Amino acid sequence: MLTGKLLATNALLLTMVTPVFAQEAPQVDPIAPTGGTMEMNDGAAPATSPGDTAGAQTDGGFIAAQAEGQWLASDYIGQNVMSSGGETVAEINDVIVDQDGTVSGFTLSVGGFLGMGDRTVAVPADAIQTSTDENGAKTMMLNTSVEQVEAAPEFVTLKAAKLEEERAKAVQESEQMNSVPAAPLEPAN
Repeated sequence: MLTGKLLATNALLLTMVTPVFAQEAPQVDPIAPTGGTMEMNDGAAPATSPGDTAGAQTDGGFIAAQAEGQWLASDYIGQNVMSSGGETVAEINDVIVDQDGTVSGFTLSVGGFLGMGDRTVAVPADAIQTSTDENGAKTMMLNTSVEQVEAAPEFVTLKAAKLEEERAKAVQESEQMNSVPAAPLEPAN
C-alpha cells in the first residue's frame, strides 16, 4: 500500500517537473572573430555594431568584448606609476569608483621596500595619464615628483575611518568608566 502511494507521488511530481525541463533556453551566437556583437537568437538587431568604442552589447546589456581604448581595473592595479622624469613614484593599489560607476581616483602605494613600510595615498583619476606603446605595454604617468607623492597625506578608507571612530568611542567610554570614583567602603561591624 505504501509503495503504491510512493509511486503515485513520484509520478505526479514527474508530470509537474517535466514541462520545466522541456523549455528551451535562448541560444547565444558565438562572438564574431572581428569583435562583433553577441545577440540572442530572437531575430532582434544587435544593440551595437563591430568597432563601437563603448563595447559590444546585446539588448540584455551584456558586454561581449573589450573595445579598443577600454582598460580593465586589472590593467591599473599593480602597475608602476612614473614621474615625468621617468622615475617610479608609486604603484597603483586600487581603483576608487563612485556610486554611479565613474572612476574618481586611484590609491597608490608609496615608499617602503618590498611592501614593508609603504603607505597609501590617493590621487584623482585625471592626475594619471595612461598610454599604450606600439608593443601593447601600458604606461601610467603622474606629473609630480617622488618627494611630492611621499609628502601627500595618507589615504583613509571609509571602513578604516569607521573603525577608528568606533575605537576612539570605546576608549572614551572606558576612560569615563575608570574615572568614576568608587563609593567608599563602609566598615564591617
